[in-house]
Amino acid sequence: MTIPGGEVRVAAYRPPGVPGPGRHGRRARRQIKQAAAHRARLVALPEAIIPGYPDWVWRRPAWSYHGRQARRSASSARLRGEAATSWPGSASGLRGIDATLTLVATGAIPRSLIQPTRGWSDDDWEQSVRRLQARGLLDRGGRLTKTGGTLRREVEDLTDRLAAGPVERLGETGVRQAIDLATPVSRHLIDSGLIPVPNPIGAPRP
Repeated sequence: MTIPGGEVRVAAYRPPGVPGPGRHGRRARRQIKQAAAHRARLVALPEAIIPGYPDWVWRRPAWSYHGRQARRSASSARLRGEAATSWPGSASGLRGIDATLTLVATGAIPRSLIQPTRGWSDDDWEQSVRRLQARGLLDRGGRLTKTGGTLRREVEDLTDRLAAGPVERLGETGVRQAIDLATPVSRHLIDSGLIPVPNPIGAPRP
């Protein structure tokens, strides 16, 4: 990939079949080493390489999608420690759609963009609104209440703590190198129009 200021070699890994933490995790590590041997500076991995996300997998009946849900569930990672007892959404009593609505309520991303990409129906959306209003997290206008804002920050803080492991292992120098490599690539993808802003994950242009 040629970007302003030079060229960065990027590799992409797509696991065969349903990804999982065992066999596919080992295969991913081999592919990453192979990419590095070919002088790739960045390797892109699927967001759901370890199952448990996206949450629509768990919201559908077991017989849906020709058994895909059952296969994903069988290959899912089993969490231990804080990650098992304090998973951001469940620890706060929020479903996936509820957590998304609290993000929409901050104004970071519009409903018109996030709802179609997640596949939620209008009925799903309205039920979530009612749940959040019943808990005092949203007001009648769909805005975060003081309690809702506090819970939103707690979920974000917990997410950061659970995701801190790889960052801590890289160390300050490694993190800076990763940012320096990824920033021009991210800007190129956004400026070329491949990734819009705003986007479904709420990521800004770096």
